[in-house]
Amino acid sequence: MHRIRMRVREVDLAGAIAECVLDNGADRIESVMFSVSNLDRSREEALMQAVGQARSDAAAIAKAAGGELGRPIELTTQGTATPPRTYSGYAELRSGVVQSSSSPPSITPGPTTITVTVLGRWAFTAVKQ
Repeated sequence: MHRIRMRVREVDLAGAIAECVLDNGADRIESVMFSVSNLDRSREEALMQAVGQARSDAAAIAKAAGGELGRPIELTTQGTATPPRTYSGYAELRSGVVQSSSSPPSITPGPTTITVTVLGRWAFTAVKQ
């Protein structure tokens, strides 16, 4: 048994690569996995949105309580991206369905969800009347 691991940045080529591998002697493909290459940038954007939403929520609460939002006291975060996913259609690649097809299989990664949670505490400033 021989194993080969490839990293392909052009996801659109995954189907053609699978077809080429099978057409040139491989009898199966064990798995196709997808991961995010720019996770740090995407997570930073999600954190910025989450902090903005937390601040907006805190401001609404302060206003409803008859005051204003003060300076931030504490901000903490947690959360990660979805781990790499295995392509769910790889069973068809092993069964030879691809070999009898006239076009490469469609292999698409689907969406990646990045979830972060921001917990914040702000000072409350009473509005002088």
